[in-house]
Amino acid sequence: MAGIAAAQIIGGTLLILTGAGATVGAALIAESLNEVFEIFNVVRTGEFHLKQYLISKGISLALTAVTLGWSQIKAAGKGVNMVFKTAVAEVKEIGLRTVVKKAFKQLATN
Repeated sequence: MAGIAAAQIIGGTLLILTGAGATVGAALIAESLNEVFEIFNVVRTGEFHLKQYLISKGISLALTAVTLGWSQIKAAGKGVNMVFKTAVAEVKEIGLRTVVKKAFKQLATN
């Protein structure tokens, strides 16, 4: 769950920073808060129920998709495409190994 939360925060931040999907980026970050609260609940109770988690996650994502509207989803797709193209260009420029090292260093410091 922590990995999902981290990926949502990183993806949301990238969408906001590129300006292509600020609304979707904010929604991803908000969704990551749901993950953080779920992590705290698991730590507090010592119990984790995968089926319940998946149902809750599905409902949450469905509500997010419906409330964002299709135009925002389309804009997010463009933002993801731009982020992907930028990442590919960076990999080509400095190499995959360097990019992976930089990403792990950033994750370790956050």
